[in-house]
Amino acid sequence: MKTLNPYINFSGHCQDALSFYETALNGKVVMRQTFGQAPQAVSGVNPAHIMHAEFKAEGIYFMVTDGMAPSPASESNKITLNIAFDDADEQKNVFDALSHNGEITMALNETFWGARFGIVKDQFGISWMLNHQIEK
Repeated sequence: MKTLNPYINFSGHCQDALSFYETALNGKVVMRQTFGQAPQAVSGVNPAHIMHAEFKAEGIYFMVTDGMAPSPASESNKITLNIAFDDADEQKNVFDALSHNGEITMALNETFWGARFGIVKDQFGISWMLNHQIEK
């Protein structure tokens, strides 16, 4: 089976986003390369901006960039990242951390499908669904 890895463009806010996710998701940046570290200069791009970075937390992996275009990436509601939790306390902690300076779309509540579920858009415009199946 192949692996699908989300790749997120933060349009100049990548370092801030990575620092936020290190705390909110209790993870770490496992690889980071700026445009200034590239073998050839990229014109029109801030050399301190992140060309490519990789983030990992328990069961979570995604890649990020500041992007090459000087204009901001458009926000989209076509993609939402989903985290499935096996611990309700951890789900609550991550939900609270992601919602800091963000927007709660759906508060954590028990659902008809037997889970505690919530949706939040974080301060960087990324939507997250947090699901914890309730054991019966």
